[in-house]
Amino acid sequence: MYLKNYSNRNNVPQTEPIPGREADQTQNHAGGFSFKISLWDRLERFLILGTEGGSYYVGEREMTKESITVVKDALKEDWARTLGMIVQISEEGRAPKNDPALFALAMVIANGTPSIKAEALKSIPRVARTGTHFLHLVTFLKGMRGFGRSVSRALGRWYLDKGVDKATYQMLKYQSRDGMSHRDVLRLVHPVTKDPQYQALFRYFTSKDREPRTLIDPKRPTAIRTYGGIPQTDIPALVNVYEQIKTLNPENQNDRRCLCSLIGEYRLTHEMVPNDFKGHPEIWEALLQDMPAEATLRNLGVMTANGVLSPFSSGTKMVLSRLSSGGALLKARLHPLKILVAKRVYQAGHGMKGSLSWTPVPQILDVLEEAFYGSFGVITPTNKNTYLGIDCSGSMWGGAVCGSSLTPAAAAACMAMVTLRTEQAMTYGFNDTMRHINITAKSSLAEVERTMKRVDWGGTDCALPMLHALKNKWPVESFIIYTDSETWMGSVHPAKALQRYRQEMGIPAKLVVVGMTATEFSIADPNDAGMLDVVGFDTATPNVMNDFLRK
Repeated sequence: MYLKNYSNRNNVPQTEPIPGREADQTQNHAGGFSFKISLWDRLERFLILGTEGGSYYVGEREMTKESITVVKDALKEDWARTLGMIVQISEEGRAPKNDPALFALAMVIANGTPSIKAEALKSIPRVARTGTHFLHLVTFLKGMRGFGRSVSRALGRWYLDKGVDKATYQMLKYQSRDGMSHRDVLRLVHPVTKDPQYQALFRYFTSKDREPRTLIDPKRPTAIRTYGGIPQTDIPALVNVYEQIKTLNPENQNDRRCLCSLIGEYRLTHEMVPNDFKGHPEIWEALLQDMPAEATLRNLGVMTANGVLSPFSSGTKMVLSRLSSGGALLKARLHPLKILVAKRVYQAGHGMKGSLSWTPVPQILDVLEEAFYGSFGVITPTNKNTYLGIDCSGSMWGGAVCGSSLTPAAAAACMAMVTLRTEQAMTYGFNDTMRHINITAKSSLAEVERTMKRVDWGGTDCALPMLHALKNKWPVESFIIYTDSETWMGSVHPAKALQRYRQEMGIPAKLVVVGMTATEFSIADPNDAGMLDVVGFDTATPNVMNDFLRK
């Protein structure tokens, strides 16, 4: 008995490390042993998945503290690679939210040496592309460090390098975020410029009193309008338009027509329009003409409630055209998770907050479904026999993916659908036992979510997909497992189960592990060239997986 237990190295339970691999494995939060992922893989997971919402085992605060350590360790090991990853993932729109990249960039600025900080400061416009990004970054920097001369200059350049018109647009569209406003930033960094329009713009935003007044200037033949003491002739035209809108009456039809004209001429966004006007359909019709794809997603409900979007309406036709253009979606960096969440909210017929309700337009639901798949780009099939295993254990039903309303289990099932639509695949769920999941390439995302909700919770055994395929003698060439790697229940480790499958079936099957939370674990053996760990909801993931599986 003693010799049998000593020699059978393949049947070590998951609550113990694999003999000889103790240095490569670590105890996960559930008590089982998984492989450690590299520092760079951990950094990638954080930049893409973030820590908002935490996980089943780890709260958001603790997970964020772990990720801070990861960024600091990566910075010490190779600061150029760290900064390069931050910029690349942000610019390519691979993450559902830009906040992790902004937070990491702020950490590099706050913790780097003077030369590292100088390079990081140059990257600010590439990562903080919009006013929202910029205000988030300033909030992070303020919480980490003070504003020295070099940081203040770099933040001031963010405004000055855009040109006065683009800077004005960003400042009016995104006036404040997280309690931080452009007035706060300008008073902190004091950008220096000789451009009179910039000077007037900055005075306008830093003025405590923007009330319009009439100024009698003896040097001028006529009285002039001022805002905060600044002559309207000195400030950018968009600010004058913004102030003019404030004088309009939403109940006056002529004033509404005037606003619609201004929206079209100056391409105003809904953030620049007073809320009192937003109950009138013609305002939304005017806004919709040049509305960006992401703003269109966010406002589908309110436009439907106002009657702008209805079956066969011109507004609906415009939305269908905009959201069905794959190239436009990729150019807009419209992330699949944002589309998926927007579809869920729109289909529900009411917002997450407030009392607004609407009846969804079926054609819009259909185009959102296709937009979700299209946002991953063109995916080349592998033409391999593929087994999709979705972890449905208790830990996959806790926490949230990127702070969304989706649990890791539901998000995993939706990601699996991307593969189902391109491969000959079978789909099973697992926890402590195997569960057949009745979804096919023709299933809708709504059907997928309803099916997942019927799956029972349980413990985690990530070896089950390989053992299940082996038991049934299925000739699987590719295993794809969506999990948080919190495996612990099985009598054999997942990596060993794959090895057994290969030996007994005579098939060099590969394994791709899709990590659905920003933890440091994976069931993929880093020493096995036939196993790969990737990040869930990275827009690059489907093609990375397919490139690996085709070889």
